[in-house]
Amino acid sequence: MSKMLLMTLAFIILSVVSVYCTEDSNNKTDAGVIEDGITDITTEDISPYPTVEPKKETFGIFKIVWLKGTPYEMGFQQGTLLKDELKQGLEYIKNDPLLSQQEQMARDMGVMDIAIKQSYPEIVEECKGLVDAAKDTGWSYQKCLILNFGDVFMEYLMDGMPKQACSQAAVSGKATKDGRLYHGRILDWSKIDYILQNPTIFVRQPKGGIPHVFIGFPANLSPYSAMNVEGLSMASNEAHPKDVSQTALEGHSHVQMLARIAREAHNLDEARNIILNEKHMSTEIFMIADGKNKIASVFEMTAKHIGERTTDANGLVYVTNHFLADETKDYDQEPTKEANLLRYDRYAQLLEPDGKDSLFGLLDPQNLVKVLRDRINPYTGEESPIDEFDNGKSIATYGALYAIVFDPEKSLFWVATGKIPVPQQPFVGFSLKKLLGYKDAPEPLPPVIE
Repeated sequence: MSKMLLMTLAFIILSVVSVYCTEDSNNKTDAGVIEDGITDITTEDISPYPTVEPKKETFGIFKIVWLKGTPYEMGFQQGTLLKDELKQGLEYIKNDPLLSQQEQMARDMGVMDIAIKQSYPEIVEECKGLVDAAKDTGWSYQKCLILNFGDVFMEYLMDGMPKQACSQAAVSGKATKDGRLYHGRILDWSKIDYILQNPTIFVRQPKGGIPHVFIGFPANLSPYSAMNVEGLSMASNEAHPKDVSQTALEGHSHVQMLARIAREAHNLDEARNIILNEKHMSTEIFMIADGKNKIASVFEMTAKHIGERTTDANGLVYVTNHFLADETKDYDQEPTKEANLLRYDRYAQLLEPDGKDSLFGLLDPQNLVKVLRDRINPYTGEESPIDEFDNGKSIATYGALYAIVFDPEKSLFWVATGKIPVPQQPFVGFSLKKLLGYKDAPEPLPPVIE
């Protein structure tokens, strides 16, 4: 992976922010005192959802972080509670000759001004809260915004450089054991030890919005993988534009857009309306899965075109990093990378009813984990070594930092991360409704998929 990609990842490390969690799930909405004596500035909000005060706990290798309130308040909570991690991230950047130049590069290229102008107001406010709480660490408003504008930043400044990849599959209906919908996702990137060592589950309770979870790393104000309590799971994959005609100087970051979908959309139709009614700046792919309605869609997006592929008659839709919809197939980078085609074709072999190694009709969380762990080259039949991280020859070996299975209807998810190779690690189960204090919330069964 390129040094330039590593430079962008520095901003992720810079945004090391975490917040308090608690083992009990009280339904308080008034202001209180966080467990180490820091006053919680959260304003009162009459919510139809149970709420948990902003706190932090550790669960195995994971930090679980509860945030609540306005965007500014949630940012302030993060900046206060992950101050040590912020200092560590800044020190890491300071000592790297390339990463230390990143913010200045954004200024020199004009991307900083674009980020300030085109970011959603809620992202701006959350960054302001974060910086107000953590400014004594050296954290700046500009660093926060560039981090949370990262998809556009990479496309504008790093055209032709390696970027994050990722793959996803949604299965439902005839494809699954019980007819329900499940959503599998691998976040592929460079090997970044800081991210692997700091897996974070953010339980976000926005004032006036839908509670949701971001699955990632400290300072995820704009997610790569998310799910909300109304039954939507969602994640993004990188794509490359055909040329600069598919980018724009006005519009919105896609990772910021995914955060808005998590907060506002109750179903796939509402998510689609957000995507179609917003202006886009760069090239990206979303998969959004609607557990209650047992349907999922892949959205292929550039600044000028949007295509959609929905679960087919067999209950399947899957995606790597190239466009296939009629509306968009001519507008991404050509030729398509072999690794993108290879992983897509291996999904077909594993998921389609006539696939060479088909699990069709047997798919459930455990068997979807088997898919995400698959190391077979579909063209040669060769199996990559179990400890391989990034050879581009299978679903599991393209730089995985996270592997996730969602059951969005029940608000359940299982996450593998922490060590290389990530897909071979235990998938640890979580219940979003339990984290939010719901009575009789479904439990992930099994609690861990070994």
